[in-house]
Amino acid sequence: MMNALSAAHLQLLQHFGLTPRAFLGGGSESTVYLLDETRILRIYFPKSDVRYIQARQAFYALLQEKQPAFVFPTIFEFSQFEDLPYSIEARILGKSFGDVLPTLSGAERKQALNSYLETALSIQQVTFPERPYGELALPMDTLACETWADYLQQRIARRLITTYADLDEDVPNLSDKLHRFYAQCAQRSDPAIKALVHGDYYPPNVFINAGLRVFAIGDFGYSTLAGHPEIDIASTLLFLEVTTGATAADRDYLRQRLVELGQPISDKTLAFYKTYYAYYFSNCKADDPDTYWWCVNTL
Repeated sequence: MMNALSAAHLQLLQHFGLTPRAFLGGGSESTVYLLDETRILRIYFPKSDVRYIQARQAFYALLQEKQPAFVFPTIFEFSQFEDLPYSIEARILGKSFGDVLPTLSGAERKQALNSYLETALSIQQVTFPERPYGELALPMDTLACETWADYLQQRIARRLITTYADLDEDVPNLSDKLHRFYAQCAQRSDPAIKALVHGDYYPPNVFINAGLRVFAIGDFGYSTLAGHPEIDIASTLLFLEVTTGATAADRDYLRQRLVELGQPISDKTLAFYKTYYAYYFSNCKADDPDTYWWCVNTL
């Protein structure tokens, strides 16, 4: 939790009859407070991009129309108090799977991991055939492409506008590696069906109930897009590398389950998307050095 809350932040809490003790958690964009048993108050940081928050709200409304098999955030109200945007949202009950996974073993661990994978696979059942390849929860002036290969290359090219200098300092032969990566992008084919891609699916971003069923997905945002479902399948495995308490055995189990479910993923595809995410998440050298150096070590 933030050490010092602004006067506006405290006044907004008081407006809703809350104190800082109602704090539930926070991240890089906002802090969250318990409003009542069914609702939360999310207070965004000062000068947050209101267009982005409104775009996310519109995305949730669109997702509601698709009636997915999983629970996701619902925004009831969005407004602004002085320089603080805020929203009132439905409270998602359950616990973060990132917190629960390290406590499980044996059959219970496999049961929870299997539910985690099944929930990941349910994301691709939401389709967007009418949309271009590109982000869904960002303002409409963001990237939109006619092919999956073009999206992958253009997204990383845009990311590197701000991160190339850092990577060039820390990654040997970056130019040659980037040339090879762009060549690999050109080889990625379009999916049979353009699907919802969460883009950051891993244990801390999903919720599990007492019955060890993963039932809800949070943190749809910058990386959420209409795209190829293989990227979410890859991230379901790859991001276990940066999940506290996850093991190589967990990843092997999920990969075997994909084979059994008729959706195997190749070493080549996993390696490609690991490289993709290493470029994609490289904009955090100062804010999140652990992630940045995972990117550097990957490249």
